Amino acid sequence: MIVEDGMLVPRLVKDVLESAFKYHNPLRMAPSKRMDWSKGLEIKELPKTGKTDVLFFVGCAAAYDVRNQEMAKAMAQIFGRMKADFAVLGNEEWCCGDHVLRLGERGLFEELAEHNVELSRKYGFSRVVTLSPHCYYVFNNEKPYTDVKMNVQHYTQFLAEAIEKGKLKSTKAVEKRVVYHDPCFLGKRSSVYDEPRKVLKSIPGLELVEFGRRRENSFCCGGGAGRVWTEEATPENRPCVDRVKEALELNVEVIATACPFCVTTLEDAVKVLDVEDKIVVKDVSELLMEAL
Repeated sequence: MIVEDGMLVPRLVKDVLESAFKYHNPLRMAPSKRMDWSKGLEIKELPKTGKTDVLFFVGCAAAYDVRNQEMAKAMAQIFGRMKADFAVLGNEEWCCGDHVLRLGERGLFEELAEHNVELSRKYGFSRVVTLSPHCYYVFNNEKPYTDVKMNVQHYTQFLAEAIEKGKLKSTKAVEKRVVYHDPCFLGKRSSVYDEPRKVLKSIPGLELVEFGRRRENSFCCGGGAGRVWTEEATPENRPCVDRVKEALELNVEVIATACPFCVTTLEDAVKVLDVEDKIVVKDVSELLMEAL
């Protein structure tokens, strides 16, 4: 009702929703630039091939945000190392709509979702692998996505399965003390806890430690449900700052997570606390790529 009325909607949220309507992504980026992240990589596009085994749904943050593009590149390279038959939707991919829905714009969400659903009917693939837990959650839980019954995996599930079957094996040691942060939409919302940890534990030399608040009791980074697109009057009071403080108390070198929005908020917190020389934030895909 607030979104429909429009009066109390913050300017930044209005910009995000307007961008999703005009450009099919919340970052105000041209749809024609969605594949810029893949320059230098040989990646098939499903609209050109027509079918594939794995559809890699990249998501808006990983397609357009410079930092998150590193995650998309890492995952594409891992697919390549596995010799997996995969493709992306290229410039035909639209925002999954999860944050748009959480911000209250159901009509726009349905428009975005119907486009992606139509593509799923048009092209042939066995399963979808998403980079973002938000894409994973919305594909599995919200209409109209649930009407087409896609076989959807978060990338950590896909990788854990590949490691277990011997299709993927780390060869280089990553001598780091690492704590894993459960993204809310992967953990609490989707009950995916073990697979990211299995991937991390498969990396030689990596010491995995745990937060006190973890798994079902994990602490939100503050970026979900559209909050990543808003600004706080006092950045030092954001949940992500508390989370990085917890990590510092554990004397870890790396905070690992499996969500582009968690990476964004936690990295912001590292800067707010001015501890960039003490701790870094990495996606699980990036750490695994270092070990291959």
